[in-house]
Amino acid sequence: MSLDLSFNNLTGEIPESFSLLQNLTLLNLFQNNLRGPVPGFIGDLPNLEVLQIWNNNFTLELPENLGRNGKLLLLDVTQNHLTGRIPRDVCKGRRLKTLILMDNLFFGPLPEEIGGCISLTRIRMKNNLFNGTIPSGIFTLPLLDMLELDNNLFTGELPGNFSADNLGSLTLSRNSLFGTIPPAIGKLLNLRILSLDMNNFSGEIPGEIFYLENLSKLSLSENDLTGEIPAFINRSTHITFIDFSRNHLSGAIPATISGLPILNMLNLSGNQLNGNIPEEIGLMKSLTVCDFSFNNFSGSRPTTGLLRDLDDRFFSGNPNLCAVDTPVCESSSNPSQNLRKGHEPKLFLIVLVLILVLLCVFLLVQSCRGR
Repeated sequence: MSLDLSFNNLTGEIPESFSLLQNLTLLNLFQNNLRGPVPGFIGDLPNLEVLQIWNNNFTLELPENLGRNGKLLLLDVTQNHLTGRIPRDVCKGRRLKTLILMDNLFFGPLPEEIGGCISLTRIRMKNNLFNGTIPSGIFTLPLLDMLELDNNLFTGELPGNFSADNLGSLTLSRNSLFGTIPPAIGKLLNLRILSLDMNNFSGEIPGEIFYLENLSKLSLSENDLTGEIPAFINRSTHITFIDFSRNHLSGAIPATISGLPILNMLNLSGNQLNGNIPEEIGLMKSLTVCDFSFNNFSGSRPTTGLLRDLDDRFFSGNPNLCAVDTPVCESSSNPSQNLRKGHEPKLFLIVLVLILVLLCVFLLVQSCRGR
């Protein structure tokens, strides 16, 4: 038995008469203006498999007994004002496939039981107040395709083991996760989207990430990453989006980056990268957006392709990078001249000291003669 009352502008609360629907398997109330708590009798419905109440005005906590019937397959409560913790028995029967709790006020740690719910294919919980560490079992769920935990208060390190072979999207942005990025992420062969930006990750970018042939989006911005950009970045031939901005990366841009055939966006701003900006980047036909600002690049600003017409702000904050119209780029075009310029202050000081010494000797001799 199914009851679908979605898209009806309904108001008020869920009526108590719904408790009589003992054979109900599907209850869709999404896209209405319903309010109040989700009644406890919803969790008592013995055959309920699908509950979709997204985009309403429900408040307070989800019933503690939700999922206790062992039959729940899909739960979507997105865009309400729900709070509290996730019911511990939501996946009691290990049949739950889709768990979507986005855009609410849920808090507390995720139940460890979620990490053992082997039937899950989608977990979407962004924009809440969840905290604590992410249960390590989540990263080994065999059927999981999407894990979306952005914009919460999660802390701790990511586990060293990843074996969720079907995982296509892993987004953990805007949390307080720390530690190194596990090289084991390179084992997620179906991964298409990896977003770890706005956390506190440190250490180097694992080279194993670029063995992911299906990877299309990689966002690691606003962390504390160090080291160089891996030279074999060009192995991820399906990547279209790279954001390494606002880290502490150093070294030169690897020329191999120009071998990414469909790269559309490249943001390297706010690091400590140095050397010349490879001319080959401007010849990448797919590239439409790139940002090299606030690094330590030197030499002449490239004038190939896209880079010729790129706005100055995308090169700003590189004091040793010469502008396009600079006739002679002293910082790179004439190293011997730069070397001489670097020694000029030292030479001046030496000459000044010698003059002072000679003057002192002269005055001393004159004084002796006067006696």
